[in-house]
Amino acid sequence: MRSFKGGIAINLVGALVIIVIVAIIYLIIVGPGTTKQYAPQLPKFQNTSGTIPYELSNVLTQSDQQTTTQITALTQNHTAAVTLFTVSYNGSVYVLPAGIVGSITQVNSPLHIIESKYGQDRKLYINATQLPILGAGEIVYLNLTNGTFSCTNFNASAIETKNYWEALLSNRSVSCIRSNSLAGINLENIALFNLTTFTDLGLQLQYRTEYQSTYKGVPCTYISGIITQNASNISSYGSGEFEMCESDIYYVPLSFELYFSNGRAEVSVSQNETSIGNYSQQSYVDSMPGPVIG
Repeated sequence: MRSFKGGIAINLVGALVIIVIVAIIYLIIVGPGTTKQYAPQLPKFQNTSGTIPYELSNVLTQSDQQTTTQITALTQNHTAAVTLFTVSYNGSVYVLPAGIVGSITQVNSPLHIIESKYGQDRKLYINATQLPILGAGEIVYLNLTNGTFSCTNFNASAIETKNYWEALLSNRSVSCIRSNSLAGINLENIALFNLTTFTDLGLQLQYRTEYQSTYKGVPCTYISGIITQNASNISSYGSGEFEMCESDIYYVPLSFELYFSNGRAEVSVSQNETSIGNYSQQSYVDSMPGPVIG
């Protein structure tokens, strides 16, 4: 994902009630302002005192940037090496903008995500079921042999051109555009579990804790730390925490939690794996969710 700057920020406020992913990214990077005291308690994973996999053994001994790049590469290399793969997550997203905007655009919704791969084809499905005013919102990203597509149940072309009023008034059926992004959000990076996305947004993941744990009886490497966001004068004005438990088998997160607060918003995201394995169906991965209109 690229960083949003300049005049686009005002337009993205309108996207709050249209597409939850845009809302999250906008609210994380917009600034600066008076930081709110927002610190929900993240769940804690048991330390099993097991041996950390070699591939993750230097998480705390190298620079934070190196660790972010390393975890991203590890995940992408493992998913690239398999021809069949599916992981599903259930969780929630909470976004509270500051001021009167928050009374209209507060998001407190279940969030369902499916990532599936068949051969070299890949599909990412995101569903937020309780968006303010609009109800359910869907986002689908497909990287197929015949092209790359981004789809949503709001007019995809209108969102891409930031014509949010048209998107609101359009038919709510899913439509697609030939692109790897929607409204500047690079869905390909999300589909590839790319943690460097945070760096691109001006956020820093600082790693503080690592140990062996389990998630639903499956071994995973627990990694946690803090999130910081700096103003141009290097004074911090945004902060939060994150944690994940990285599968020791598939090297994707089995659980991922974060919260972040700056002067404009409070954000909390939780995703927990519900199913995972080396399986998928070509009919599902390659099926287009709607017509291509742009």
